[in-house]
Amino acid sequence: NKKSSEIVVAATGIMAHSLMEKEMPVKVIDCFSIPVSSDLFIKEVCGCKQIITVEDGMVTCGIGSMVLEILNDFQMNIPVKRLGLNFRKGYPDTYTNRELILEEEGLTLEGIRRFVNGMLEEKI
Repeated sequence: NKKSSEIVVAATGIMAHSLMEKEMPVKVIDCFSIPVSSDLFIKEVCGCKQIITVEDGMVTCGIGSMVLEILNDFQMNIPVKRLGLNFRKGYPDTYTNRELILEEEGLTLEGIRRFVNGMLEEKI
């Protein structure tokens, strides 16, 4: 299974390790500590054309925001697509369990795989 170096998926914790185990067709990195080491992060994404951040929490002020700050600090212009919980009112419309909320938002492993594959097909 050949991995594309054009797209990097950045995630943390269980989400990152689940994506790594799923054998995504792109490079997956675990931003294991926040704040992440900016220098190490830049080395990991250098040369890629797109970054997708994935988190199982709120997308606002999350990993995607951190990635954008790092890229800005290094004056790197790499497009970033942020995936995460995007509650319009700041809370879910329905109160249910975590798995159902993630499924509703397309944040299952299969949903993320479909998104990544779609990005690869677009040939950014």
